[in-house]
Amino acid sequence: MEKNQNGLLKLSYFISLLCTIAIIYFKLKQEVIPDILMFAGIVTTIAFIVLGIKEVTMRMNFTKSEKLMWIFSFIFFYFFSGAIYFLLGRKEYSK
Repeated sequence: MEKNQNGLLKLSYFISLLCTIAIIYFKLKQEVIPDILMFAGIVTTIAFIVLGIKEVTMRMNFTKSEKLMWIFSFIFFYFFSGAIYFLLGRKEYSK
């Protein structure tokens, strides 16, 4: 179960990242953004935020202030907090 959720968390982050980059590309070229791309970007972003918050709240080795920090950052700065969480935070706190 935990491994499946781990895979979903990573997958949703990277699909969201790819959709965001594609949307930015279309915006810079001043072209019409496909609706399916916008929908996929929104859905995967929401999925990442929800799964990230769920994972952070379930961890017992986080203090209350760390949980609040991660929850706040997932909601408002999901792009940066996702990268930091995957690159630094997750390895450090999984011990």
